Amino acid sequence: MPIDPNQGSTGGGAAVTLTGTGLENASEVRFGTKSATITANTATSVSVVAPSGAGVVAATVTTPGGTSNPVAFYYVPPPVISTSRPLPGPWRAAPRSPSPGAASPPRRPRRSARRR
Repeated sequence: MPIDPNQGSTGGGAAVTLTGTGLENASEVRFGTKSATITANTATSVSVVAPSGAGVVAATVTTPGGTSNPVAFYYVPPPVISTSRPLPGPWRAAPRSPSPGAASPPRRPRRSARRR
């Protein structure tokens, strides 16, 4: 029984479709020990929202005829940034400009031309 996609986030929420035969009236789809939410079901497919999980789990479909053979579903952890370091190069902060609407510094009065 194929599963597509065969992987998803550890947080769950992936839309997954299992295909095969005799899948009508599916009452439960399990990913390991957790139940998935069934969103569509026909005689040849069951679409679900994968629950959260970790590692590799067996996905199965239960119908009035029994429980299917297990297929592997792989949970993929999110990326982790372990360190932060400055970028190479002569980077400098941009000069700060006054925010829009900020008051300008007072102007000095102009000197008039010299009299002779």
